[in-house]
Amino acid sequence: MRRRSSVELLPSRRSSIELQSVAPSVESLPTPEKGLQPFTIPSLITSTATKSDPNQKVGLAFRKTGGANTVIIDGITPTSPFQGSDLRAGHEILCINGQRVRTARSAAEVVRESRNSLTLVVSNAIRPPGAMYTMVSIADHHHQNASSLGNKDNYVAGMYFKMKNGLVQLMKVDEDSPVVATSMKVGDFILAVNGKVVGSVSKVVDAFVDSAREEFVPVLYFNMRSLRATLVDTNIGDRWEKEWSDDYDECTILSPGSPGPLILRFKEDGRCDLVDPSQKSNDKTPVVSPDHPLQPVVEAINYGIICLLSAIREGVKIASSSNGRNASKSPSRIQEVKQRGNDKLAEMLDSGLLTEE
Repeated sequence: MRRRSSVELLPSRRSSIELQSVAPSVESLPTPEKGLQPFTIPSLITSTATKSDPNQKVGLAFRKTGGANTVIIDGITPTSPFQGSDLRAGHEILCINGQRVRTARSAAEVVRESRNSLTLVVSNAIRPPGAMYTMVSIADHHHQNASSLGNKDNYVAGMYFKMKNGLVQLMKVDEDSPVVATSMKVGDFILAVNGKVVGSVSKVVDAFVDSAREEFVPVLYFNMRSLRATLVDTNIGDRWEKEWSDDYDECTILSPGSPGPLILRFKEDGRCDLVDPSQKSNDKTPVVSPDHPLQPVVEAINYGIICLLSAIREGVKIASSSNGRNASKSPSRIQEVKQRGNDKLAEMLDSGLLTEE
């Protein structure tokens, strides 16, 4: 990961990357009448074991699963020095001895090359759909405590935040912020910082300040771009050609034989409209009529967004109110949705948008 020198925890006048509003601001999405149970927001476990000699096998098996770069513990042998620890099969590995691991092979290599002790940092629960981890490096930046932030309580380490849809959204990033070198982008929602679930902007700022001397800070965030692309692919499939804008706020779709393209335009609240760029009126692009054959697809996409964001929001609220302790495991998502009669969302689950992993 690229390092940047001397990034302050206080605002600067440097250039920045900012989230541009694409529609009038809406404070929160509606809560669906028939939705999902709150998602469990993972917390972090750090576990250390010492090798009796450099060649000792530590009895851990690893497996890559789910999305890209997701490595989990596949098993722990009875003779492993990690027996009796909080590690369990299924835990997602974030780093071993400070090294980020993205494949089962690289995890095994780090373990094998370790001469003395092994320290694993793992996530103890399944991530919500669309949520992912990144590691932010701010250890070598100037550390200031929360009281020095003054009135700029929405800013830390080159990042600006605001509440949106009941979640903390990254709204602006200075070009020299350490987050620029990560996969997290403006518009993403922050769910946890260094294992602390963050339900408010002040909690995000405090969590980063408290972790400022650590070499890497794990951040769990929700990626709206990934959710949009997955929902569109799930509901439209290969019937239409699709082309996304750089910011994933518009998807141009074209069906063979159709007179022209249509656009799925995502609004600031997360939902999308179907618009026809060929029919302009009063300098505005009109929304396609409600009886258009693609409108049920748009409704399904919007319903999926509302359900998922609502379940994540409620999961954050529960975890925050319980001081970071995870709620009990929710029932099977597929069984739950089918029992509630949400046929379209159940189809999304069956097709792989939401999985038991």
